[in-house]
Amino acid sequence: MTKNLPPDITPETHPDHHTVGQRFRAYNIKYDKPDTFYCDSHDASGYNMKSETTDHRTNISERAIGRTYHQIH
Repeated sequence: MTKNLPPDITPETHPDHHTVGQRFRAYNIKYDKPDTFYCDSHDASGYNMKSETTDHRTNISERAIGRTYHQIH
C-alpha cells in the first residue's frame, strides 16, 4: 500500500537523478509476471514505481534498486 506523502524528488526537480525518472525491470507481484517500471518520484517511504504495462503502482525501498529492480540502460 502506497502512502500519500509529498514527493521530495521528482523528474522535474532533479532531471539528472540516478533513479527518479529512470526505467527498471522487475517482477510485478500483482500480475505475477516480469514487468517494466518507471520511477516517478521519491518520498519518505522510498521510490514510487509505476508499471508501464498495467495499472500497478508500488513504493519500494532504496535498497531494492539494483537488487530486485534493475535499471534499463
